[in-house]
Amino acid sequence: MSVGSVLVGMGLLSFVLFAVTMPWRRSSDEKDSSPNTTGGSVEGVTATGSTIEAARDGAYAALVDLDFDRQIGKLNEDDYQAVRSDLMGEAVVALQQLDQSNDATGRQLESLIEARRRTLARPASRSKTIGSTSCSACGARLGAGDRFCGGCGSPAGTACPHCGSGIKQSDHFCKHCGRLVVQGAIPA
Repeated sequence: MSVGSVLVGMGLLSFVLFAVTMPWRRSSDEKDSSPNTTGGSVEGVTATGSTIEAARDGAYAALVDLDFDRQIGKLNEDDYQAVRSDLMGEAVVALQQLDQSNDATGRQLESLIEARRRTLARPASRSKTIGSTSCSACGARLGAGDRFCGGCGSPAGTACPHCGSGIKQSDHFCKHCGRLVVQGAIPA
């Protein structure tokens, strides 16, 4: 045998070993980068919803493959039950994490809705000045002669710029503090 044929043979052997072991190396890399789904507790996990869904779907696919392997006789009953219980545990943890993620998202959404409702339900007596450039209820921009907000329809200028008490659009003086309010402007 020549040295060249030995080198070619060793090169082919290393290529075949590399190709054959690739699925095992890939699955171990995925396990290292996947979120922790083997623990019993779901508190403190910061995985995203799509990552959790991928873990759930992976557990489901592994269960289907496991059932198929058992049907064709590749696994005995003891091995099947052991692996199945591990995979079912992973699926349950993924489902718990997904529920926890959905609950947290729901709580955030509810708090945003409640904050928006409080903003819109603010009484007219707390409105900004008559000459303000934005609506006190929704924050939309108001024109100089606007009597009502174009965004939400609330009256513009329903509070005294000095004391904040309610006034009518036609009032020239505040009934509470007695100061002058003329056509949406505070006199100097």
